Amino acid sequence: FGAAESSAEATDRLINAFDDISQPAKVIESGDLGKYVSAEMSGDIHYTESGKSVKLTTIPVDKEAYLRAKLMLNTAVAGEGIKLWMKNPEQHSISLAIQFIDKSGSWINMKPGAAYYTVTPAGRIEQHLYTKKFNGANDGCISLKAGFEGFVYLPYVSGFTVLKEGKVIKNLVLNAYSKPGESVSYYIDELCFYGEIPSGEWVLRSFGGYNTTDEMLSGMS
Repeated sequence: FGAAESSAEATDRLINAFDDISQPAKVIESGDLGKYVSAEMSGDIHYTESGKSVKLTTIPVDKEAYLRAKLMLNTAVAGEGIKLWMKNPEQHSISLAIQFIDKSGSWINMKPGAAYYTVTPAGRIEQHLYTKKFNGANDGCISLKAGFEGFVYLPYVSGFTVLKEGKVIKNLVLNAYSKPGESVSYYIDELCFYGEIPSGEWVLRSFGGYNTTDEMLSGMS
């Protein structure tokens, strides 16, 4: 899906489609790979206008846990937040605690009850509220229902500390909840800043030139 973007929309790409990235280790902290998650480049499931995504899979542990993938951004903050394309291929919903890390190394958790947004390939825009972790910890988590595919918008103002333009964001951290002995997979793609939350003025593009399904879901190469 796409939009008639307003002039206020920030289009700075943080990681654009992963097409030019040959190894996940170039975007995910090496300390997380093999310890908390495994990662592979995927040309099978990805945002329809890109060629590759990254498939992340948690590594099973013997207790319930939030297993992280720390994405390396190291760039000046822009816009009102970060958006990224995500897909949940699981047969159940998945929970991910969201964190930012600033230049000083401070971890910024999201506030339970604060807003985040999703936009589906059909153009459906929904506001959601961050929830607490399953153990009751006051760290904000998003939920992606089974089969979800679309963009997720993460506003800076939903954090306990609000990142401002001109500051540096080092990392976006995705922490996927896993039950004991369980592995959970999800896909990410098209990571960028955004300038405003989409509205009802969004329209669908023609996908005649893209490799996609009738429902405008993942490009299947």
